Amino acid sequence: MVRTFVVIGSNTAVGKAVVSLVTQKGGNVISLDSQNADVNLDFSTAAGRLEAIEKVLEKKSFTIDAIISTANIVANKPVAISANFFGTTQFIEGMYDELKRTTTPRVSILNYFDFSLATSSELVEVILHSKEKKALKLAQQILESAPDLAYKLYSSSQKALWFWVQDVAKKRHWRRPGILINAVTADSSASAEEVAELLIWLASPINQTHTGEVFEARALMQLSSAH
Repeated sequence: MVRTFVVIGSNTAVGKAVVSLVTQKGGNVISLDSQNADVNLDFSTAAGRLEAIEKVLEKKSFTIDAIISTANIVANKPVAISANFFGTTQFIEGMYDELKRTTTPRVSILNYFDFSLATSSELVEVILHSKEKKALKLAQQILESAPDLAYKLYSSSQKALWFWVQDVAKKRHWRRPGILINAVTADSSASAEEVAELLIWLASPINQTHTGEVFEARALMQLSSAH
């Protein structure tokens, strides 16, 4: 069965590898990025996310079976929170009705959270449980009051995404239609192609049980090779 993938961040190194591997295997791809993609988007704004969803639904010729996100804005500014967390999560949530139409819906996300970097626990909580406007206000306050801690804006956006994957997978309305959602973290020891293979494996029908999990790339490589 030919599967259709939406690939967010198709111009990243891993995103390019995902697109290449999916097409090599005969799958369909709708690529999303800020430029040079099937759908050009701006994930830093709510309007941009809604437009991206509309354009994807206009372009699709088949049911969308999976979403793979490798999107990442590396910036010690509030935009990192808008794009990396709210952009990714709101787009995926906006595709919920489309995903539940297919028999084996899957979502896999490349999470760039680095455990060596400190985060702001307050900011992570606000990102997860408050409106975007409140999260951006707190981020700006951190930026202005402690510029040397600006890196926490980026790391906190990624840690919040890490928690979101685990939380949304537990929700009944995601579990009931069988939407499995996972994340992969990877350091420089894993190649773009290796990470892409893992993201695709998690987004395939072969994955029947894993959901709400965050895997380290090396550990998941062993897991996927065993199937």
